[in-house]
Amino acid sequence: MENNEDILTKSGIVIFLEANKGSKSEGIYPYLYESAENCIRIMMQDDNPFENTELLPYDGKRVVVRGIMSQGKIFIINSIEKE
Repeated sequence: MENNEDILTKSGIVIFLEANKGSKSEGIYPYLYESAENCIRIMMQDDNPFENTELLPYDGKRVVVRGIMSQGKIFIINSIEKE
């Protein structure tokens, strides 16, 4: 992880959506739905980014997550809990 100043706390609902249709990276990926205007791609730190098995139990659940925003605009979660 980065410096403590870089760690953010976010809350929302974990949803899995189809993304990158028609490309080599097409698949179902986890997102954090914060509002109608903001839905960000998420992944657990050290989880397989193609399987996202650590986030599957949270699908459809309201959560609070802590982590950092990667340069690729994916929020990397280091802690998650149901709200």
